[in-house]
Amino acid sequence: MPAKSYKSLQPKKSLGQNFLTDPWWIQRIVSAIGLDHDERVLEIGPGKGVLTEPLLSHANQVFAVEIDSRMVGHLEERFADAPNLRILHEDFLKLDLAGQIGPGPLRIVGNLPYHVTSGIIGAVLDAIRRNHEGAEDGPRITGFDIMIQKEVGQRICSPHGNKVYGVLSVLANLLCDVRIALDVPPKAFSPPPKVQSSILHFHPLPAMRYPLADWDLFRAIVRCAFNQRRKMLRNSLAGSASPLRDGELEHIGSDLLERRPESLSPREFAELSNRIHGGRGE
Repeated sequence: MPAKSYKSLQPKKSLGQNFLTDPWWIQRIVSAIGLDHDERVLEIGPGKGVLTEPLLSHANQVFAVEIDSRMVGHLEERFADAPNLRILHEDFLKLDLAGQIGPGPLRIVGNLPYHVTSGIIGAVLDAIRRNHEGAEDGPRITGFDIMIQKEVGQRICSPHGNKVYGVLSVLANLLCDVRIALDVPPKAFSPPPKVQSSILHFHPLPAMRYPLADWDLFRAIVRCAFNQRRKMLRNSLAGSASPLRDGELEHIGSDLLERRPESLSPREFAELSNRIHGGRGE
């Protein structure tokens, strides 16, 4: 297909695509991300490549991970002469970071479809967690900048005690410093989304913010708690969906169990998880 014919490609609703089109906002986004010229960058969902182009001039190497075969063809033609670009026709959620990217520092950026935001953030946070545990077979995530729905960004940055505080608020706080770097209006996209967007910046900490004995147990407790956020933890963690063993809470003497999940700070969730893990004697 001739390269010029890709200009008429329309966003796929099934993939949740909203293409960045405003040059002024594109430049502001690149400035907000703030790359160094010696960095490797993985871009999730490059689409037509409007962010890929400035990323190529601001980074040492760019991995463009695109699930849409139409866009892969376009990217291959548009950037055929770019020696520092590698295009991966992949679903990021199924991507083998160790095998495809390899070890070494890596920044991750992307304009995410809203319906896969939580899954992608969870996958990147898990990669950061493996970095903290000393994994050396995959890349070391040095930063994560994503375009997401503003409301979701506010939720992730929310402190405990807030009604929008939730699972990603807790997990992200344990692993990263998180802030909203830039708000982006609907007019910057085609088609314009019905909501405001934000660039959310995750800066991985050198180690977990609080000591944690078992990440999988901690994450399961947090998710179970917020699945029934109106209940006290003693009740939600004793339910059929609980990750805990039968009768396990009977020996946990903690007033944290008498509170609702939104009132617990990330440190208190870590404390509760560690106490339950310690009671197992593992």
